[in-house]
Amino acid sequence: MNYRHIIIAIACSLLVTMPVYGQTSVIKRNTAQQTVSKKPAVRWADKASSYSEGLCWVKDKNGKYGYIDEKGKLVIPCKWVDVRDFCEGLARVRDDSHKLGFIDNTGKTVIPCKWKGASSFQEGYAWVKADDDKYGFIDKTGALVSSCQWEKVEEFSEGLACVKDENKKFGFVDKMGKLVIPCKWEHATSFKDGLAEINYSGCYIDRTGKIVKVAIRKNQEYYDGLYCWYDDTGKFGYIDSTGTVVIPFQWKRATEFNDGFAIVWDDEEKYKGIIDKQGKMITPCKWKYIHGDSYYLGYRDKIFSEGLAGVGNDNHKYGFIDKTGKLVIPCQWKWVGPFSEGLCWVKDKNGKYGFIDKSGNIVIPCKWSNAENFSNGKARVQDVNGVRLYINKQGEIIR
Repeated sequence: MNYRHIIIAIACSLLVTMPVYGQTSVIKRNTAQQTVSKKPAVRWADKASSYSEGLCWVKDKNGKYGYIDEKGKLVIPCKWVDVRDFCEGLARVRDDSHKLGFIDNTGKTVIPCKWKGASSFQEGYAWVKADDDKYGFIDKTGALVSSCQWEKVEEFSEGLACVKDENKKFGFVDKMGKLVIPCKWEHATSFKDGLAEINYSGCYIDRTGKIVKVAIRKNQEYYDGLYCWYDDTGKFGYIDSTGTVVIPFQWKRATEFNDGFAIVWDDEEKYKGIIDKQGKMITPCKWKYIHGDSYYLGYRDKIFSEGLAGVGNDNHKYGFIDKTGKLVIPCQWKWVGPFSEGLCWVKDKNGKYGFIDKSGNIVIPCKWSNAENFSNGKARVQDVNGVRLYINKQGEIIR
């Protein structure tokens, strides 16, 4: 056999195994089968999408769009200026007037092309944009369920859709078109797993609009298992290690928890109160001073010392409350310290220091220019001459 015969034999073998457009060919080789992918029976001028719900949009040589089935057969003629994939049984199409509508999988127009903008259907609804650039929502019959009144909208997700009103605030509507979460946020994302982020803040709301979770920050430190944080309005509350809000954001200011208690401020930052880890008010926001309130976040001094907390009133007089919030030592002192070893230094109206017990009785008279807490049975004091001395619990000078 010469070279010419060999070339002819190879060409014939290639023709036998070559697939035909519009068909699926199977090549048998060593008993193994290889399926060649389907190809459209029409040569398209531009491009084609992937299949969605059994149909694939294509663009012909005239620049018009239609759809082919999985066999490559043209089942919806190329007559549209633009199209999108089928979603929930309908596909968005644009006609020669450049208006948008929807067709079904037979090519029938089920929602007339009259919208300036439109999304694909999701959860049974699609947003549409009217000629005045306002947005609304339609169902699969084309009926408006929410009138075109919104500046911006997103697709429905978990039964709610994010909308932006004329004041540039974000909220959420349900599938009846009812505004169920008021438009009050600077920004909001669609719901996912029952939560939506608001204001790029790392704060997440639930379907009632209540902030219930906060994004955990790296190396975040917790105090008594809770972390003091604030929402998008600047109100303080507390989250646990999962970011779940356990005490709602409601305070103008707040300290971290220490030994089971935290100090909170009212809306005017004028008065302070104490809460426990369940958010219960131990004492309402009525005190001008509470021991441990000197700093913002991160202040770790104990509020209660030996079961009592120093408090001050509007008259700048100081006393003590117990852990039920009861005033057990009247506010009569010019200044007080924390209790230590059963005694607490106090400053009288003359500016002199002494010590009282937990019943409020004076056990060491107020005669010192300064005084410090007791430690190991002794306390350092300063006399009128500025000399620093140590005294015991009977007030006697220790040499």
